[in-house]
Parts: sequence; structure tokens; C-alpha cells
Amino acid sequence: MVTSSRSPAARRAHLPLALTTVALLFAACSASEPAPASHDHEGLYLTETETVGLLALKADLAHDHDGRYPTSGEATAALATEADVGHAHDGLYSTQAQVDAAVAAAAPRIFVASTGVAPIVTTGEGNAVQTLLKSIPESGQYLARVDAELNTFGALYFNYACKLQYKSYPAFLGAPFSDLPGTRRTVSWRLGREQSGSGTTVSISMQAPLTAGLFGVDVRLVCWGDWDGASPPIVDFGNGLESATLVVQRVSSVN
Repeated sequence: MVTSSRSPAARRAHLPLALTTVALLFAACSASEPAPASHDHEGLYLTETETVGLLALKADLAHDHDGRYPTSGEATAALATEADVGHAHDGLYSTQAQVDAAVAAAAPRIFVASTGVAPIVTTGEGNAVQTLLKSIPESGQYLARVDAELNTFGALYFNYACKLQYKSYPAFLGAPFSDLPGTRRTVSWRLGREQSGSGTTVSISMQAPLTAGLFGVDVRLVCWGDWDGASPPIVDFGNGLESATLVVQRVSSVN
């Protein structure tokens, strides 16, 4: 039998030191487990390995790999700014330049021609005189409109008429113009003469849709005059055309 030479008082003095040693050993063992250093405290990432993996995935998805965004945070911020300012959010436009180009292409395009006083004489519809012409160099859908004023002052037994015509390109050399349906307007010399007046100005307007060919289209206004009756006692042409404006506007579609 072995007995300790230490007294009970000495053994009690070394007890705190032993307990401290055990506590340090337990702490060292616990420290060998990986601590969730990058935990976001919301239960999303449990270990640093998972955190690093998700950050790497985000960087791979959001980074453009061309050196413009050195960090995932900068890449995310830049992409958010681009999406907010220049992106259509539907996959059609990915850069501001593409947005600007698309907006310019979709903006209304208007082509205009105008004229002042022009005589209208006896020619008949077959020999109608061109008074306005506008060339459109682009294909697409358009709406053509004319606003004009005719003046019957001094006219006797003579009627005015005008209409819109077009020619799409490519076209054969010498190909004729075609009438735009629904655009013919006629004004009688009798307007303003119910009380033996001398004539008056008359406003007319006309519009119609048209389709330009691959190389564009020409749109024109033609006018002509005819006698009122087969054998009038006297004929006077009057003043004729006072003014006219032709507007051709590009449209997205015609329904």
C-alpha cells in the first residue's frame, strides 16, 4: 500500500490547479472544431466552406470576366445600375447603346412637302398635274395626309379635283403611279355663288395608309380641272390651288 507523504492541506492547495488544467484541455479540444466564422446569423450559411462556395458562385454568375468589375460587389452594383438605366428588363436590350438605337428607330418619322399658289386648268383626270411630291427612302408602313385650300374666285363652269398617288420601289422604268383609295376630292365652281357671289376658298383634306417597298416610295398630290357640262357658255379657271401641305408619317402598323 502506497500512501502520499503530502498532508491533506497540501492536497487541497493543488486542487484548483488541476481543475484549471482540465478546463484548458477541454477548450483546446473544442477549438479543433471549425467555427462558423462567416456565418450571416440568419441560418443561410452554416459553415465557412458553404459561405465561400456561395460567394464564388455569385461572382461567377455576376462577373463579366473582362476585368471591368474586380469584385462581386462591384459587379452586382454595376449590373443593377445598367438594368435600372438602360435595360428593358425583357431581354431585348442589354446595353444603353442598344436602347438608344431602338428608341431612335421607333421614334416617329415625318416627311413634309408644301406649296403655294398653283393654277388648275383643263386637263382631265388622265393628265392630272403633279403639284406636290415627297420621296421616302425607307421601307415600312406610312400614313399620307394632305391639307389644301382651293379658291374658286372667278371660276365659271369649271370644277377642281385632287387626289393622292404613290409608287413603291423597286419599280419598272416608266411604271405609273397608283391612286391611294379614298383620297379623291372635288370642288365645284358654284360654291359661294348661291347669292351671285364671286367664289370662295374651300379647304380640303385627305389621308390614306400605304406600304413602301424595299427601296422606299414616292407620294404625290395631283390636281386637274374639268368643264361643268359638255358645252358651257363660258369657261374661266378661277384662282385654283391656294396652298397645300403633304405629310407622310411612319407608323408601326395599320389595322
